[in-house]
Amino acid sequence: MKLHALSPGNISHRLWVEKALKISRHVDFLHLREPEWKNEDTERALYLFTEAGGDPRQIILNTKTAGWKNWNGKIHYPEHELPRLGQRKGSVSVHSLESAGKADEAGAEYIIFGPVYEPRSKTGVQGVGLKKLTEVVKMVSVPVIAVGGITPERVRETADAGAAGAAVISGIFYANDPRGAAASYRERSRW
Repeated sequence: MKLHALSPGNISHRLWVEKALKISRHVDFLHLREPEWKNEDTERALYLFTEAGGDPRQIILNTKTAGWKNWNGKIHYPEHELPRLGQRKGSVSVHSLESAGKADEAGAEYIIFGPVYEPRSKTGVQGVGLKKLTEVVKMVSVPVIAVGGITPERVRETADAGAAGAAVISGIFYANDPRGAAASYRERSRW
């Protein structure tokens, strides 16, 4: 099962580098999703991460992040940018069965679907549940990554529902010990 760590959207480039380096050996992918950053912040973060020994192949740049067009690596689209998949391949976040079908038809490399559970990063947002996750998995031909309220204890049940991976925001980036949290998720994603 693939483990994706998504940046929280409100972190400095230096803090992102610090945390990304701590967790990188425990996750498969590091999503950089920072809409407030400027091009310079993104370039600096990517440079510092790589210079410190981080593997740039782990990084997936969200199109909400400045500088993504200059990135030669993997990219990720928010749901409202689904039509852009025709211009440049990548993954996409979706929140409904209909959008999942459209993303699959448009050629998404994989789909991040949710929130499956109530996310800690978005108060008042309800999760759609494991049944909807299973419906999406059965409907599309691409891998589905579960997101939203994923705890280490819930990783297995998302896999049992058919998810090919789990995407985590708060559980890793807001943890007192991001490395330990990422290691816990990694441990639960193997069986």
